[in-house]
Amino acid sequence: MTGLDIGSYSIKAVELQKDGGSLTLANFKIQKRLPQEPLQAAVKKILEELRPSSKEVNLSISGHLTLVRLIEIPEISEAELKNAVKFEAERFISFSIDDAILDYQIVAKNPSTKKITVLLAAAKKDLVKNHMDMVSKAGFTVKAVDIDGLALTNAFLNAYPEKANQAYEKAFGLLNIGDSVLNIIVIHKGIPFVLRDIGGAGRELSETIVKSFAIEKEEAYKLKHDPPPDRQGQLSDLLKPAFGKFARDIELSIGYFENQFSKSVDCIYLSGGSARLFKLKEFISESLEMPVDLWDPFASIKTEAGDVQKSLEDVRQELGVAAGLAVRDV
Repeated sequence: MTGLDIGSYSIKAVELQKDGGSLTLANFKIQKRLPQEPLQAAVKKILEELRPSSKEVNLSISGHLTLVRLIEIPEISEAELKNAVKFEAERFISFSIDDAILDYQIVAKNPSTKKITVLLAAAKKDLVKNHMDMVSKAGFTVKAVDIDGLALTNAFLNAYPEKANQAYEKAFGLLNIGDSVLNIIVIHKGIPFVLRDIGGAGRELSETIVKSFAIEKEEAYKLKHDPPPDRQGQLSDLLKPAFGKFARDIELSIGYFENQFSKSVDCIYLSGGSARLFKLKEFISESLEMPVDLWDPFASIKTEAGDVQKSLEDVRQELGVAAGLAVRDV
């Protein structure tokens, strides 16, 4: 199965194949989006270069036109559950419920209280349709549309299956720093209790560096990841306010989880194209007073020796969403 992550800075595609009881990385591609290139053409190009064995693709969406939320309600009939999901979604989405696509899944049952926990997801129809149309025009078929935070959750729990076990007591956070969206997820017992998409991420940092150093965007992108020694101090001071915002956003999400569920978060795991930003891991760890580390979407996936494995080494943190989409149906 192929997972397609259409980001604002780049497009990522991952193809996984099942070999017996294990998954193998067949191929992946990361393609930077060019300023004048139509998105439709970029999607077609990356899928043609990937040359997957199947024409079916899973893709995802994110941002303010999507919603993911956990609700706890009494056990009710299927018809009543559909109405309850619609009511909850209508309370929180920023657009008309008539313009929304809704989906839900029961993730837990509590026999003692006779209540169920339901994960509901909503997205604006036009957003879903636009993404599906791009894939269709490229000559492929969309099998499923997911939301970035859920795809990341699937990728992480596939990579570290022990953390998906209901017996695993620790709660942990995922921070995925893309170019334009910051995904924050808090997971406990294999369930994403908090999923937030916050606008503004890696791109804002690049723009700040461009203005301060009077350099081009491409140079700024390289600088924020691997600055030379003579610029490290200046860069660190420049990025601290933005890092502080990241830390506050995480702290708010963690605080909500801890207040609602009386459970502390033990660790934060980083992914995304900006996960390796200079001093980011250390800053967030110090600010939140908890361990912070990178995670590998392919920790439980075979990567055969060769060109694919070699080219994966420096970019694996960028492929969490695409890997989670590919994991979904293999």
